[in-house]
Amino acid sequence: MIEGLDLLFADQGQRNALALGKRLSEFIREHYGSVRLVLQERIKSQIYRLHFEVEGKPLVFILKCLEARIARRTELIVGRWLPAVGLVQGGPPLLTSVCTPDGHSVWHIYSDLGSRSLAEAMDSAEGVAATVRFIAELHQRFIDHPYLPEFRLYGGDLGAHFVESNLRDAMLTLEAITKRHDTREENWTIVDRLLERVSVIREELPSRLNILRELSGPETLLHGDLWPSNVFVSSDGQVRLIDWDRTGAGPIAYDISTFLLRFPPQRRAELMELYREGLPLGLWDIPSYKDLNMLFEAFEFARYACLMIWPAIALWESRAAWALEQLEEIERWFQAWQPIFPALEDAV
Repeated sequence: MIEGLDLLFADQGQRNALALGKRLSEFIREHYGSVRLVLQERIKSQIYRLHFEVEGKPLVFILKCLEARIARRTELIVGRWLPAVGLVQGGPPLLTSVCTPDGHSVWHIYSDLGSRSLAEAMDSAEGVAATVRFIAELHQRFIDHPYLPEFRLYGGDLGAHFVESNLRDAMLTLEAITKRHDTREENWTIVDRLLERVSVIREELPSRLNILRELSGPETLLHGDLWPSNVFVSSDGQVRLIDWDRTGAGPIAYDISTFLLRFPPQRRAELMELYREGLPLGLWDIPSYKDLNMLFEAFEFARYACLMIWPAIALWESRAAWALEQLEEIERWFQAWQPIFPALEDAV
């Protein structure tokens, strides 16, 4: 094993750390020869950046630990789905993987793309435009693709089913808390407020779902988490999307709503027009801004509901303090919500 790797993952347990260290050492020796570990960084929980030196030159890898089912999605993205449409260079630079001895997790080893994602370069007109064009191209190439059933099987359905099921499940878990006598004594008013809010949204759900099914665009492969922090644009304009943990099948509007929400309101119409220009004429009859606001709100509220479910279950099970804090944070998101195109309701 490469010297120093035995010290890396004290929090992973000895068996997992040894398995990963052995596989990483074998991979590096096979492809790069003798190297020296220079620096190790913990980027966030279960994600590391390792700096090596080989013949005086730097060599950097990203190591990321994933649940086995999520790791499988990324492996399909890299090895099967993106290559099928000629976009393999647009995905994460996965080099190899190693399963933990217990079979529950998989470590992915990636080439490092650097620390400057699009989130740190949102003022770059060229980088943002290249990203929007790539997203349009990605969506276009997978519309009506024979792999759509695979996207749904391995990643899930991010269309009307996603909206309806997450709002339903959020309401169910919040109601469960209110019905228990011992939890009622806690006076968790946040639960009542969120339950009331979700109930109102669900009452409007039939009309929201009709609009979603009619106007949200054709089904395609969705990244599922299109934050600028998951986008890297190289100096030659090559766009790569990383962190496909939430990929699935669904309508175009799902991805676009996620991406546009990360930008200031005054930039969103311009980016929407860039996306429109990137699609062949007639592929998606993009709705008015008023209808887009309704579509994007439905998707975003469903994402809020999805994130609400698990802390609600934890609160019901164990009265976890962190769960209450997360629910309060989600309420602040609802309170701060504004339409994506606030000044363009009447525009086409």
